[in-house]
Amino acid sequence: MDRIHPDIPALKNCVLAFCINAKKQTENVLIGELQEIRQAAKGLDPASTIIDIERPIGSFVIDCCHQIAPVTMNQLNDLYKSDNLCFKFFALRIWQEYMSYQGSEKHPCIKNQDTASAPFLNGFIQNLTLLVHLSLESIIQKGQSVLSDSPLDYFDNTLLNGSAKLFYNNKNGVQEYIVADADLMPVVLYSLRYLYGNHQYFQRCKICNRLFLAHTANIPTLCSDECRRTQRRLNKRKYDSIKKDIWYEKDYKNSYMYWYNKLGKLKKTGAVNYQSFEKAFHIFCMDARAKKRAVKNGGLSALSFNDWMITQKTKADQLVSQILEEQSRSIGSKSNRPAEQ
Repeated sequence: MDRIHPDIPALKNCVLAFCINAKKQTENVLIGELQEIRQAAKGLDPASTIIDIERPIGSFVIDCCHQIAPVTMNQLNDLYKSDNLCFKFFALRIWQEYMSYQGSEKHPCIKNQDTASAPFLNGFIQNLTLLVHLSLESIIQKGQSVLSDSPLDYFDNTLLNGSAKLFYNNKNGVQEYIVADADLMPVVLYSLRYLYGNHQYFQRCKICNRLFLAHTANIPTLCSDECRRTQRRLNKRKYDSIKKDIWYEKDYKNSYMYWYNKLGKLKKTGAVNYQSFEKAFHIFCMDARAKKRAVKNGGLSALSFNDWMITQKTKADQLVSQILEEQSRSIGSKSNRPAEQ
């Protein structure tokens, strides 16, 4: 039977260490051998760890909210190459466990079968990866909606069986690290306790569906300026679709575009005194909006509004003609001047 040899470092004591920088609103995640991590945390030998990364706060919990199918040994390479630090840690720990029991006397059964399919390893994988099969995001969201003052109270004892260690260093002020060697739930709870204490909650953006940190638990919100711009465009499109079937909105839009196009043509033809038309256009817009509100509120009849719109189009035509005539006379007077001696 073919053996599995993933391109993954073989560690003897692989752990994940997690630290929050409250001032910078970031989190630091280190993965590797425990002693090397402690040295890296002190700034002595950062290159010795597998992972040493600083990310925006909440990133690790978001990683743990990604669900995957039951993990097998054939998936280890893909998990290790993933940007998801939770998956990367799984790959390292499973490979460590696989290598530590390869040919071990503790499990003589594996001498006659592939270690990857041994029952003890399957059980280890199931326990290690339980976090990503729990629908953690759903648990978090329910806790935030039901118990927004203390969402962690929604986590029952079946999720609180894990344990972790702490260590400290004083590289740039005292830093506290939580260390997990198998169960990552204590790290998740550690992060959530800090986030909820600072009134930060996980939400799905209603535009892009990205999971992100917000300052409200139950009010849907948006994750970025780009999504806010998209929402404004969608709102405008919805508003326009509602307005397009209202007669006075149609009249207003038609008249507005009539004036707007006239102004554009004046600018395009190089009319010198187009500013007078532009000023009249602004006055028209203010008056038209006021009359539109009056129609909506019953203070102006449909006939009066329609008649006024017609007169405004005539006024626009007259202003354009006047500006073009004045410009033509100005050009003509300059051409008729006698040449200077």
